[in-house]
Amino acid sequence: MDFQVEISDNHQINTPVGWTANFKICQHIVDNGKEAILGYNFYQHKLQALNLETGDTAWQIALKKEGPGMIPQVVSFYYQSADSIFILSFFQLSIINKKGKLLQKYVINQKGSKINGNDTEDKFTIYSDINHSSPIYYDDDEEALYFAFKPLPPFSEKRFEQPLCGRLHLNTLQLEAIPIYLPESFTQQYYGAYERPTFLFSDDEIIYGFYLNGNLYRYRKSNGEKSSATIKVKSINRTAPPLAKSVSEADPEYLEHLNTFPTFFRITSDGKYYYRPFVGTFNKELRKRKKYILIYDNDLNPVTETQIPNDVAVVSSNISTKSGSVFFRLNNEKESLANFIFVSLR
Repeated sequence: MDFQVEISDNHQINTPVGWTANFKICQHIVDNGKEAILGYNFYQHKLQALNLETGDTAWQIALKKEGPGMIPQVVSFYYQSADSIFILSFFQLSIINKKGKLLQKYVINQKGSKINGNDTEDKFTIYSDINHSSPIYYDDDEEALYFAFKPLPPFSEKRFEQPLCGRLHLNTLQLEAIPIYLPESFTQQYYGAYERPTFLFSDDEIIYGFYLNGNLYRYRKSNGEKSSATIKVKSINRTAPPLAKSVSEADPEYLEHLNTFPTFFRITSDGKYYYRPFVGTFNKELRKRKKYILIYDNDLNPVTETQIPNDVAVVSSNISTKSGSVFFRLNNEKESLANFIFVSLR
């Protein structure tokens, strides 16, 4: 079957102050039957819902910056319902309602935490990276919150023994590691930032990949069955080469490596297809990298890949909706407006 990628342009949202500075932490929701993007406004410390149909702010939650109901800086969140919004911060997990009332909070990632305070090896640090590669997710049937663990450093001998994600059973506060690890292909070589995972959690399964390539992996929650798909990406000639294990995140070589070679970002799904944006090798003459999107079917087979406009934010936005995957454009003429596109299959 031949598929055609449709890029629908000229959509706009009236953005609140500070919104355009941080589109990374956001989620597609359906609010009163209307599609919206709920995102974290870093500068105003608010959750703001923007109606995709009208382009207006549907509602917002001002998070408290101090006092007993304080919510620290948000690194990920999950909107389950008006009564259950889960917020992940560096050292706190909070549950609030749509009115902003703090319903529950838990200390995490430090001594004294009932959840992971005895983690002396830092193997179970609840985490979301700066690109929001693995948004947290709540499974209502399990009453469990899913999240990634912060990867151990490259010099750690336990790097390949570390589970990459886990879940917290909220009724017992039991933290459970999920048996997903770095692929065997990473055991012989070190790829720096390209070893970062990106997780898409859902009720039935976990779909994940790594920054290095377009390969996808599936973990079925019901029986622990694992499968994978090795993907040949036509738009690139090579993936990133390995680094010396002595290269740390603080070394210039580490960042240069990440900014040079193709990079595959967060996975999203509209329920029928999986979408994954990526950038190609850095072109030194043009001083830029081409941007693409890879679309997979439910069996993780690649359906198509296509180039997308160079002025869209592939790391930010990247949210799947009923109309396809949403990407916001960079360099808007007005700060009060955000232009975005839909990428979908026809």
